Amino acid sequence: LGRLELQYQTPPMHLTDAASAKLVEAVEAYKVEELDLNANQIGVDGAKALAEWLAANTTLAWLQ
Repeated sequence: LGRLELQYQTPPMHLTDAASAKLVEAVEAYKVEELDLNANQIGVDGAKALAEWLAANTTLAWLQ
């Protein structure tokens, strides 16, 4: 899987903190290279989990 798009315009997708953790697992498992989270409303804990994961990730080349 090269690109994963979780982009919604109306209404914005509410990516929960728990879903953020599952998203990280899936992105790792499928070696996603491009991730589009545009128009999401990620909470503080979800953003922290994504930031920790990004610091160690070696496959993701593009994030929006």
